[in-house]
Amino acid sequence: MVKGVNKQIIEINDTGSKYFEKVLLFVVPGKKDLPNELLQKRAKEYVVELSKNITPALSIREQVMKKRAKRRLIVISSIVIIISVAAAVIINIL
Repeated sequence: MVKGVNKQIIEINDTGSKYFEKVLLFVVPGKKDLPNELLQKRAKEYVVELSKNITPALSIREQVMKKRAKRRLIVISSIVIIISVAAAVIINIL
């Protein structure tokens, strides 16, 4: 909720993101006197910078598949280690 009537808001409609269609930025009260073109430019730069840092969220199915892949890797690695140790023991016995 926005309180007061003297808030300056910059609306960015072209975010360049496949996740967000619009961004609303509230201008700091001490910066409201800056030229509108400068504020718009800084707002667009900020949105571009933010979009670089967004990592896409994995769906639940993708999360489950990733966990399964990790488990398989652990199981396979464990089996390889056990076989290697068993082979070393057998070689030392002979």
